[in-house]
Amino acid sequence: MVDRSVSILKFLSGSNAITTDDLDTIWAGQESIDEATASAVHAALRSILMYLDAAQLEHFSELIVGVPAPIVKIEIVDLLGIVAHSSNPGTESISLAALERLWELTRDDAEVEDEVAIACNVELTKLLTKQNHSILKTRRKHFMDKCIKNLKDHNSVPQALDLLRSHHH
Repeated sequence: MVDRSVSILKFLSGSNAITTDDLDTIWAGQESIDEATASAVHAALRSILMYLDAAQLEHFSELIVGVPAPIVKIEIVDLLGIVAHSSNPGTESISLAALERLWELTRDDAEVEDEVAIACNVELTKLLTKQNHSILKTRRKHFMDKCIKNLKDHNSVPQALDLLRSHHH
């Protein structure tokens, strides 16, 4: 049923007919024990994110950034990447919150599965090395400084080196 509702959700979100309560209801579906249902909900969310206005995107960002680290899955990382890449007017702080969450999840002290930490590092690297996204360009220095601090503190060194290396390519 969720699979079939994607086109309806796209239409509703494109018509500004989706509310934050609707987002909460859709989001609640991703907590399903059934992996197929959770995956379908993530796909539906991916398909409507581009249609959300700044207030809706901010609400969604709060939901996704608030997922406790131990239960973050690859699909959540993908959604964080989409939110971080948002370039709608008024979404700069939302983009930064998603980038910061990706950064937190790459760190050694993050309580995530290894595959999730790696996916977060890959996503963060991809986002910060995009040459054509002006919001992300302004955030690069901030994250490069974080990498240097990590190196000085001997914390999450491999992740910091990966990100620094990718910045110079």
